Amino acid sequence: MITEISQMINGVKMTIDGISFLSSVNKQFNKAEADLRFADIAKQMISLTQQLSELQRILAVRVAVTQVDGVFWKNEEVHSGVPFCPKCHDRDKLYQMQEFETKPTSFSEGFVYWQCTVCSHTVARTDKPRTPKVAGYFGVGQRFPNQF
Repeated sequence: MITEISQMINGVKMTIDGISFLSSVNKQFNKAEADLRFADIAKQMISLTQQLSELQRILAVRVAVTQVDGVFWKNEEVHSGVPFCPKCHDRDKLYQMQEFETKPTSFSEGFVYWQCTVCSHTVARTDKPRTPKVAGYFGVGQRFPNQF
């Protein structure tokens, strides 16, 4: 009977040790699971922070300019600064445009236009007058009226 009681006590001790071990493993598992959840949340926070930064940049681009005469100008520099490309602005970028002028010929008036330095999009200037056609000028390879 003593041996049986002794075996039962050993069995209870082993059960208690097993329960303690399982409790320890469970705590470690819960900690590991919590660490994984924390890592996932940290990744999501980094991603959301990047998205927020990009949205703030886009908002700054859109708020900083006004569309006048088919191009975008910095708010305080309408017709006094350098215009920005409307096509690139649609992609939330601000790229400057350069001014060019075509010379008049006998077939067409000369005019001034802006061209994007990145995408080559052009916009005719409406604030500058056209240059009238040149009378008596014929293009290369053209005959003058008295030559037959």
